[in-house]
Amino acid sequence: MKAGTYILEAESAHYTFEPVTAVIDSSSESLPDVVADRVQVCGKFDIEKSEMAKYVGERRIVMIKAKGGYVEQKMQADEQGVFCTEVKMGEYILTPIVNQDESSYGLYVTPEVYEIKVEGTPIKDLKFSQIKVNVSGRVKCMEQEDCKEVVIQLTGMHGVEKSVKSVNNYFSFNSILPGKYKLSISKPDFCWHESEKNLEIRTQTVKDIEFVQTGYALQYNAEKDVEVFISGKSGSVRFKEGRNSYCLLTKGEYTITPTGCYKFSESSITYHTNSPKVISLIPEKYLIEGTFTVNDSTLSNINKYVAVSVVSTSSDGKVSKEVIDIQDDNKGQYPFKFYSKKNTELQLIPFVKPQAENAELNILFYPKQHNIKVINKCILGSEAITFGLSKGLMISGKIAPAVGGVTVTAKDLGDDTVVATTLTQSNGEYKLGPLYDDRKYLVSASKEGYRVIRDQSNPYNFIAEQLSHLKIQVKESDGTVLAGVIFDLSHSGRTYRNNTRTDENVIYLIYLRY
Repeated sequence: MKAGTYILEAESAHYTFEPVTAVIDSSSESLPDVVADRVQVCGKFDIEKSEMAKYVGERRIVMIKAKGGYVEQKMQADEQGVFCTEVKMGEYILTPIVNQDESSYGLYVTPEVYEIKVEGTPIKDLKFSQIKVNVSGRVKCMEQEDCKEVVIQLTGMHGVEKSVKSVNNYFSFNSILPGKYKLSISKPDFCWHESEKNLEIRTQTVKDIEFVQTGYALQYNAEKDVEVFISGKSGSVRFKEGRNSYCLLTKGEYTITPTGCYKFSESSITYHTNSPKVISLIPEKYLIEGTFTVNDSTLSNINKYVAVSVVSTSSDGKVSKEVIDIQDDNKGQYPFKFYSKKNTELQLIPFVKPQAENAELNILFYPKQHNIKVINKCILGSEAITFGLSKGLMISGKIAPAVGGVTVTAKDLGDDTVVATTLTQSNGEYKLGPLYDDRKYLVSASKEGYRVIRDQSNPYNFIAEQLSHLKIQVKESDGTVLAGVIFDLSHSGRTYRNNTRTDENVIYLIYLRY
């Protein structure tokens, strides 16, 4: 080499060398040593690329020099989880960084730290792995034969699911990542002390989990809350609305009897724990209750002659009718009840039974009728239908002189409708009613061949004046009755005038005052 000053540089796959200055002259016999300044340290994150370790491509390592001062160096792993760096000779601590998001996904890394000593030889086999643990337990059934192959499911908070079958009443899940899980047992026809358990798995094996059977689940689907009696059990049980279950404590056959205000397709249901099924409790009919209240102390025993006509119109337009008798509770109240299908319009009309013994014919009902619609509930208690009942107004009068067969009519002045009509007896007397006493009426009387006027001394008495009459019949020469002939009859003294047309085969009557 020629004399002069040189820079010596060295390269190696796993080392880094600092450049060395060498002065060469005639006296130089050797070159200065080139010493490695840094040595490569490499390792890998052995973490599954699953949802639980979605951030693996962003993994970082903190390296802290343990002696001779404090040096911190961070490095990032590549997509395969491999990391490498070069450090000076010395002792170091390598710590994996797991951020909060990764911890929430159940990422725990082992070992927690690496203590290494770099002395000149590259370190290539460092390895960080995610922690996995085992989860195990047992199933305790009232009859252990029933739990040989029960399915147990482990569900992670981010959708990870695993299922196993119990073997000889034991179950286990292997290599489970830390995190929050729900453990559940799948045998819905059994009752369990806990059918689900929440687990937070960290770094230790989870064992001795127990699922304990407490009975046999009677599953039902109820459209409404309903009280039922269960054979072998004292008192009633409330089945809540919706899809639910009730726990039977022993194996066997039971009779389920619904009670309350609903009617079902079956009055009772047979259920056996060996053949579990979902019981359907969908009401077919709903109880409707009502009461008659008597407002007149002179009325009694109305249950013997009063009834209610119920006209039902279903949603498809079908009409049906039934008569409901009323009862006597000996307290001045007369209850009645019946069942109706839902989505039905009802017309309830009280009436007095025809030809009933000892019936009070002059009673009236308040209101005259009730119109209701049954949707999907019973009508009871404070919502029950009520009718008031009392004797109606009776109007009596007479015709003078006495004339029988006179038509007497009462018209409601409020709506101008005829509400009652009767005929006078042979003695000229009549009774009209019963009428509602909270209305005003106009009473009138008439009879063919009579002029009937009101008696000014009594609005319900009338004076009748019989009219004379002419019988007119027009015939042709051959004796055939001739129709369509107009007669003009007048009386100048009384200013009376009447135009009348004859009809075929009729002897026409013209009534005249005397």
